[in-house]
Amino acid sequence: MGDNMNKAKNVILYCISLNAILSFVVLFAFAGEQHQHKFAELYSAKSTCTEKGFTVYSCDCGESYKGNYTDALGHIFSNDVVCFRKSTCIQKGEGGRYCKRCYAKTDIVYYSKTSHTPVYVTVKATAKKNGERRKECSICKKLYSKTVIPKISSIKLDKKIYVYVGRVKTPSVTVKDANGKKLKKDKDYSLVYQKGRKKTGVYSVNVTFKGNYEGTKTLFFKIRPTAVKNITASPSISSVYLSWDKSKGADGYEIYLKNKKLKLIKDTENLYCTLGKIDGKKLKSGTDYVFVIKSYKKTEKGKIYSTSVSKKVSTKPQKASIGKVKSVNGNLTVTSVKQNCHGYEFLLSTNKSFSNPKRVSVKAEKSTSYTFKSVTKGKKYYLKVRAYVVSGGEKYYGYYSDVKTVKT
Repeated sequence: MGDNMNKAKNVILYCISLNAILSFVVLFAFAGEQHQHKFAELYSAKSTCTEKGFTVYSCDCGESYKGNYTDALGHIFSNDVVCFRKSTCIQKGEGGRYCKRCYAKTDIVYYSKTSHTPVYVTVKATAKKNGERRKECSICKKLYSKTVIPKISSIKLDKKIYVYVGRVKTPSVTVKDANGKKLKKDKDYSLVYQKGRKKTGVYSVNVTFKGNYEGTKTLFFKIRPTAVKNITASPSISSVYLSWDKSKGADGYEIYLKNKKLKLIKDTENLYCTLGKIDGKKLKSGTDYVFVIKSYKKTEKGKIYSTSVSKKVSTKPQKASIGKVKSVNGNLTVTSVKQNCHGYEFLLSTNKSFSNPKRVSVKAEKSTSYTFKSVTKGKKYYLKVRAYVVSGGEKYYGYYSDVKTVKT
């Protein structure tokens, strides 16, 4: 019973599958019968000298075909022979007749090569590399000769710094090549000087190369103000007053203290200044100082300075003091208390007013004392001392010490 049931099911499933297949075939066949091609012109290709013309037709489904063919046109050659390519030293020339429609060639003929065409070529020299002048064929570049043009190695002004005199300055320019040969102005280069060149300032000279050379170079020179002249110094115990003449072409003046290095201590437009402090400290008495003065001109690129002028100045010494006094065997020795100075001046008198005293100077580097000889025994003498410095060829004295009275 069970086997029969299974067999019946298999038969039923087989019938259903077969029916489905038959339905698909029927539907496919029916669908195929429904489409009909509708061809339309897609594009046309015209006939050429060697190819037929045609039209392409296409359907929306993608199907296409060619049709409506036309015959090839055939060549129309020129009657005269023309040159297609001129002869050179590298290759032969070519000529013949050509199709007026597609330019196809026929009846080809060849022409002999030509001789070389020599020309002169110049590669200009610069400041960085050599140039050359060569003779070569303009077509094949065959080289016949070559001459080196040495590069530019030196471009200099004969003078870079002038001092203001109120006249135009025009420095000359010297240009040399790598072999040390001088180039010629107007032939190898031209010059353009900046206008003015009379007042203090910085001026340019433009060098433009030509002929066998190329490139440009800008050189600069200065006209500086005149140096400071006639510096006078008036020292005191703790300051120095300086004055000087006006420098031509200057806007101002800088004053430096010269030690191991130059130290700027004053910038002024005046023709004088009082130097009382350096780095907040007063100048020391009886001390040598060297000051340097430079005039300057203000420009857009900074200051232009004159040459510097030095002035050695010594401040005045302090009031002197007598230390020891000795009277031995008719000799009277006086010693001053040591201080900063170049020397001491001792005065000996027999009266308080010091009229017609005996006056003696002693250099400080040798001694701080002096011995008056052959003084009268039992007589009263009056002593005083003062220190001095030498500055600018003049002696500057400090105050006298208190008077010392001595009886020998």
